[in-house]
Amino acid sequence: MNGTYSYDNRIIWIDMLKGIAILAVMIGHLMPNTYIGDFVYSFSVPLFIFASGYLFKRYDSFKVFLKHKFKSLLIPYLMFGLPFPIAIAYYNVATSGGSFNGHVSLVDYFSALMQELINYILQIHYNVIWYLAMIFLANVIMYFILIIRRRWIQIAIVLMLLILGSIYFALGG
Repeated sequence: MNGTYSYDNRIIWIDMLKGIAILAVMIGHLMPNTYIGDFVYSFSVPLFIFASGYLFKRYDSFKVFLKHKFKSLLIPYLMFGLPFPIAIAYYNVATSGGSFNGHVSLVDYFSALMQELINYILQIHYNVIWYLAMIFLANVIMYFILIIRRRWIQIAIVLMLLILGSIYFALGG
């Protein structure tokens, strides 16, 4: 065995890159709105995604791929995220008169819940676990990019997506 793999067949340098990226995210959260925070935010998440994407596995079918990604990414996203819109919708309806009165109309609650679920899907006010949805989307895009046989088309698509993402970010997205 060489120094590249650990005893459980993990690639050590990828684990180290992911660890550096996680530490950088923590530093960014500890120092928001500073030059250091902005600097580490500029590379921490892309570095983590790059290191994770390096291990991207090809699947025989989209159905098998989707099932695996649903279990590993979307179930945690839903499990940890969905209680918040449910509770926030109740709180918003119960305090709509200015103070908590405990009385909640089912129609008002359903309307508020639908709005909170839309906010959750669009990541408006629910950006704590945004990275799970983003990694899922990145994996789906990568699955389809890898179907393309010509390498130059794959590279062109990735570059186009990077440019579009940079423009979106620069415009405040």
